[in-house]
Amino acid sequence: MFLLIGHTLRRTLTLILATGGLLALFQVVMILVARSIQQNGTFEQLGALLPPFLRELLGPSFTAFLSFAGIVCVGYFHLAVMGAAIALSIALATIPASEIETGFLELLM
Repeated sequence: MFLLIGHTLRRTLTLILATGGLLALFQVVMILVARSIQQNGTFEQLGALLPPFLRELLGPSFTAFLSFAGIVCVGYFHLAVMGAAIALSIALATIPASEIETGFLELLM
């Protein structure tokens, strides 16, 4: 059991580290963008760009995203972040099947 886990970790370590590093870098970029917008004081201007009917249509939850915390929160639920998390989970979930196909599991047994 420990051999299989060790083998799997050695094979997937670079994938996990690369994906985690890229997602962390993306979040840092989102924080820097939000900080830049906040320092310029343009959050109010972003809200003013929306016409009143569109603000009513989107509701108060959308205007909550026009803040520092809102933009940082978007970084966690961005399509790229969710896609990377799903792709990583699919790749990790298929490892047992690939171990059976390559015959490594049978060698351990």
